[in-house]
Amino acid sequence: MIALTPIRRALTQILFLSVTLLLGGCFVSKSPLINPDNAVYPIQSITLYEESGGEDGTVTLVRSGDVYLDVSGEDESEYQLLEIDENLYLAQMRVEGDDDGDSWIYGILQFQGDKFQILAPLCRDVPESELNSIGIAKGADEYSCAISSLEQLEMLANLVVGTDFNRATFRIQELIR
Repeated sequence: MIALTPIRRALTQILFLSVTLLLGGCFVSKSPLINPDNAVYPIQSITLYEESGGEDGTVTLVRSGDVYLDVSGEDESEYQLLEIDENLYLAQMRVEGDDDGDSWIYGILQFQGDKFQILAPLCRDVPESELNSIGIAKGADEYSCAISSLEQLEMLANLVVGTDFNRATFRIQELIR
């Protein structure tokens, strides 16, 4: 089982854009599902201002080689994106682990005009029958759901896009393609 301490630390960053996921649970893998071979890099850098929930402030992501770095905080978190539809991306963030090793957590990003949204479904809020239909099982603590394939992640995105799951909205202040 993945230790929650590094995941919860990462979640604070994620909801403050930092891309992905939630206050109570997340979708996680023990190995990266998005890699340089399937990742996309639609922008060079982006600066965003959070409009909803959490603390107000700006976040800047900058491409550095095969990853995007969040250069607005103390930790330079690493992200990779995979395009699943026009202006819709899966986002992956590496979480440094303690004894269990690193893990990766996931969210869904959507560009809408001058806004940028992070869709952050909570593992515990997705009906278990829907998770089971795509081969995802809730963890014993219901705080995490293990994702083992990119196919599962894409099916999860299709289940939750267009629903009222957790969303954080950011206004784009600066975008360099």
